[in-house]
Amino acid sequence: MWRYYLRTAWIGLNKHRLYSVLSLLSLVVGLACSLFIHAWIEYEKSYDTFHTKAGRTVLFQNEEFMNGDYFKYSYTKYPVRDAIKATYNDIEETVSFVDGNFKIDFFESPLCVFASDDRFLDIFDFPLLYGKKGRLLGDPESVVLSCETAEKIFGKGVNPVGRVLKAKKETYKVAGVLKPIPENTAFHFDMLVNLDHYTRNDYKGWNGGVSFKLFLLLREGVQPEKLERQINPKDYHPKQYHDELATDGNPLKIRLMPLLNIHTQTEGYTAVSSDVISKKYLELFRWVSIVVLLLSVIVFINLTVLTQKSFDKELGIRKVMGAETKHVLAQQLFSTAVVYGVALLGTLILLEVISPFLFFLTGKEFSIYHVLSWQDYAGGCMLLAILVVLSSGYPVWSQRRKNSVSLIRSKAVEKAKKFTLSNGLTVFQLAVSVAIAVSTLVVYGQFRFMLSKSKGSNFETTVCLLFEKGGEAPSEKKAFQKAVDDLPMVKMTEFSNAVFQGDHCMDGYGFRQLDGEYEYVYPQVRYCEGEDFLKMFDIQVIEGRGFNDELETDDNKILVNEAFLRYWNWTEALGKTISRNRREFEIIGIVKDFHMKGLQEEIQPLVIRKDESPRKYARLSMKLHRSGLLHASSEVKRVFKKFFPLGTFNLEFISSRAEVIYSKEKKLLQFFSVFSFISIVISMLGVFSLTGLTLRERDKEVAVRKTYGAEAHSLIWMLCKRYAYLLLVSFALAVPFLFWYLSQWLSGYAYHISLSAWPFFGGMILLVLCVALTVAYHVWELMKVDPAEALKTE
Repeated sequence: MWRYYLRTAWIGLNKHRLYSVLSLLSLVVGLACSLFIHAWIEYEKSYDTFHTKAGRTVLFQNEEFMNGDYFKYSYTKYPVRDAIKATYNDIEETVSFVDGNFKIDFFESPLCVFASDDRFLDIFDFPLLYGKKGRLLGDPESVVLSCETAEKIFGKGVNPVGRVLKAKKETYKVAGVLKPIPENTAFHFDMLVNLDHYTRNDYKGWNGGVSFKLFLLLREGVQPEKLERQINPKDYHPKQYHDELATDGNPLKIRLMPLLNIHTQTEGYTAVSSDVISKKYLELFRWVSIVVLLLSVIVFINLTVLTQKSFDKELGIRKVMGAETKHVLAQQLFSTAVVYGVALLGTLILLEVISPFLFFLTGKEFSIYHVLSWQDYAGGCMLLAILVVLSSGYPVWSQRRKNSVSLIRSKAVEKAKKFTLSNGLTVFQLAVSVAIAVSTLVVYGQFRFMLSKSKGSNFETTVCLLFEKGGEAPSEKKAFQKAVDDLPMVKMTEFSNAVFQGDHCMDGYGFRQLDGEYEYVYPQVRYCEGEDFLKMFDIQVIEGRGFNDELETDDNKILVNEAFLRYWNWTEALGKTISRNRREFEIIGIVKDFHMKGLQEEIQPLVIRKDESPRKYARLSMKLHRSGLLHASSEVKRVFKKFFPLGTFNLEFISSRAEVIYSKEKKLLQFFSVFSFISIVISMLGVFSLTGLTLRERDKEVAVRKTYGAEAHSLIWMLCKRYAYLLLVSFALAVPFLFWYLSQWLSGYAYHISLSAWPFFGGMILLVLCVALTVAYHVWELMKVDPAEALKTE
């Protein structure tokens, strides 16, 4: 019996060979793409799940009311670590860390260092390759290395525990070596050092100094949301700071973000790691995954139902011969299950072939099958079972009450006006196709807008040299600057506390109101050495003037941007004064707004202040001649090593920061474009096969009309009427949901395109053209058939 079932399945596939191949191909491609996207999303959500205490670990975050909104940040003041643990019993342990670059004398490149307290490895499960588990950072001079760093320094297979490292004038002892750090974690570092030792010369008070990222380990059963509501900054702050925490002034709110959400919930917060992805993108690709799967399944079911219309005559003959409906149904279920088994095997093979390309698109490499859970596999099996029943059981079940004569003489295609399951699936398929086409146009337009929009500044030929914490003496830096100025590829140099692109530096400035009180704004602040700072980055002064190095009074002058004026609703700002720490500063110029971060965030108020204080010399920016870009790094490094032989040479192109800011958008645009194209192709394959099968059932009608002199264009118009009706219905169903969803998605960007009508018309026109072309192709094929051949059989 099973051999007979297999033979019947093969005959069914071979009868409509082209359409069987197309339906199988669409199902295989759809399943493979949907499975990969789902696995990728689950991988992105799996960050740091390998820590056994991950469910109880939260990141301490602050929300401070500034500039009319809550400013969110993920770092906190040093004393909070011990004070908050002593205040709340629900906190079992705390761990804080700060990251940075560190130079080892005999290791060429700087290392990514986490300076943390000795509880870091108690909370986070990074297993040891060498060394004994315990408080490895208890000794102030102890360090823990990653296995990659240990191999680079000491060689492969060497146990370096107990060996000594030298960093400038310091000596460090290796206390342990970690096993390879998993890729799906927010903590990627080369070395762990003792936090208190690393920051021993820094000020660590309640009113400033070094800030840290702080994690809390909650006790068993404690809910982060409940503890978050209980935490009041006044409870653990010293009394002298209570006035600053008043609710009518600058209220401070505390947020506890679960460790498992850090990788995806980044909106508005300074991230722990640069390897983050917004939940907004994961949601978008979740929809892409669902749409691709639905399209491929609908195409397959539609084609299976249509190809089995010819099964009516076979069912009638079997009834005449005494066959029971349940036996016929079992045969159809088995035959379809075989087809789905072949499709599933093809899916696994296709995934193995295209995975390297998909890994390249995402920038991540992972095991697809290990990422998926047993619930995913169970859901997949249930989905396949449902598909088998729908695509094979429906034709048999729908015809079970008809007598044998009516089945043998039945028409294969019902009238289009009657809304059948086939028509319903077709409408749904076309609606999804419209949604994919319109969404692709909108998403592509937004991404292109982000990548091409003028940022208001020019960083193409500007590089920045970052000096180490506790850096070199100011006199040495000035001498180094003069030497760099003499290099032929350097146009100009300028010291500053930060560059514009990507750096974060805020401070409070107040404006005295009529009642004598100060209203504060917390703008981004850039301290610069002189008048060349604006020229360095091609920042445009739209009103007033820039700094003049010959005027000593400019030390008490500032420049502000347009966003600064909008905050205070000023139409005129020149000549006005604002205050910081009881010192008055006059506004002498207004610069044009420009983006210091991505377009996801609004442009913040900015203050540019001239300050020659040596402590502000954290970065030296250099404007280069284009002809000297290739040799700039090596020449500047040669001069740097001459002045600072033990220093860390950290030079970067400012334009690379912009690339980092938008690199994820570029990759996601490529990723989205590929799968959108695949979705549209699957949809068009479905339309092609659907129209082909439907029209082939009307070959006799076409033959009769051709005999009476009908032209091809009249036949195309007649046959397109059915699909015009279905297209209108599908468009009416898709547009309301699309408009709502795309409006919500675009609202997540501070700067975005407007949702106009043209993407909707464009998507509809694209689908109309595809349907018209497929109908025209099939009519042309039917017109080539001799009418006598089509009419000689009943």
